Amino acid sequence: MMEVASASDKTLQDLLDPSNKQEAGRWDEVFKRAYSHPHEAQRLWGGKTLLQIAVSSNAPYHVISALVGAYPRATLRSPYMTSALFDACRCNASDDIIALILQTSLEQRKIVNIPKFAPFTWMNDIQVSLSQVELMLDMHPAGATDRDDYLGGVNALNQMIDDWDWMVHDVSEYPNGGTRSKTLDVMYQKIQMLLRAKDVLATKTSADTYVTALRPLHSILRYCLYEQTPKTDSCGGYDFQGLLTIIKFMAKVDAEQFAARDSSGNLPLHLILGHRHSGTPASDALAGMIRTVLDAHPLAIKEKDASGCLPLHLAASNQAISPACCRILMDAAPNVLLIADGVSGLYPFQAAASSESDAGAPLNTDTSRLELVHKMLLGAPHVLNHDVGDKSRENGTVGGGDIWPHENICRDCKDNVSHMKEELDALRERTTLLERENMKLRGFVGDFGSPGNIRKRSKSAWV
Repeated sequence: MMEVASASDKTLQDLLDPSNKQEAGRWDEVFKRAYSHPHEAQRLWGGKTLLQIAVSSNAPYHVISALVGAYPRATLRSPYMTSALFDACRCNASDDIIALILQTSLEQRKIVNIPKFAPFTWMNDIQVSLSQVELMLDMHPAGATDRDDYLGGVNALNQMIDDWDWMVHDVSEYPNGGTRSKTLDVMYQKIQMLLRAKDVLATKTSADTYVTALRPLHSILRYCLYEQTPKTDSCGGYDFQGLLTIIKFMAKVDAEQFAARDSSGNLPLHLILGHRHSGTPASDALAGMIRTVLDAHPLAIKEKDASGCLPLHLAASNQAISPACCRILMDAAPNVLLIADGVSGLYPFQAAASSESDAGAPLNTDTSRLELVHKMLLGAPHVLNHDVGDKSRENGTVGGGDIWPHENICRDCKDNVSHMKEELDALRERTTLLERENMKLRGFVGDFGSPGNIRKRSKSAWV
């Protein structure tokens, strides 16, 4: 663009100086100067681009358009990590200005060789309205999960989830209301918009279909537990604290979705128990999620997932679920200890003893897991009288649970089940020894005979 002489000696920086009072015709001068001297639009003032200063000063659309045309890169981040798009939202600029800046920044990202950054990581700011979030996500739905290399790989959805815990504490400090009392409601609506953008983009469905087919609770569980690797806490475990506080909030404002199944036929409890991150999970947060889900929908403990597994069977066979979490499920429905899994044919104690980690290391090398197996057997000692896949009991039941034939054991479990006879005999012997030690500690001293005789004793001798 050819530069021509201007009647005014004032530069764009002079004209946009925030310390100057508003003058009549000022914006017309800025508009003309942007066209006559476009190189001046590249300058910074107080760490901000001149475009940011104009946006913050409520410049009209034609002025913003002229500045964007003079220096399109100003729509990207400034060297001081600030953004003209955020300033436009913060200052309640018109939708046309917001759309112009966003569209230009997306185009510049493809042209300029810069590290990947997410344009929406500041959406959790209370100054950004719901209508602005909706507009930007409609234009760029991938912005919900675009990762920001400058911020350690986080994205807008991560940022919202991670900040939820401190927002809850912040709001609790101001119980008498004010704008803070509405903060969580607004943030929850923003999270719903971000989740909708993520899911609509991933499934290529319309927004109308999303409303009826997917629930925010299912979507956020799938995202946090399946679609990304969560960050770790100070102890090296996965940090699910933000997710836990959001789930607790959902239980208060929208408890119905805890009893709803997703498109795959799973309840929220099934999604929590089915995740298989190979690292160490944050047991306290997972335990809190399980308790919250059961409080909101107690019947979930007795409902099978899409593959036909009960919650305790899912937890017992999953290394990512700690023994402490399994005990919560056992206490909620102790009778499930007597029921063989409809998929693998295994009882909970067998699933806990034979399950393997993603890396292939057997779980029964973990002392806490062995203690869990022992506790399961103490809760349901009668299961030792039954063999897995025993065809003579094909139509029998134990405590209301089916004894499934070997043919019904899922293909993935057959390698483990083929060795179950030998493992079961060894486990029975080990259990007998532990029971003897337990009885001696409780005052039952003497020779209790064979394992068979021990099992024939009254239940009162077991506890």
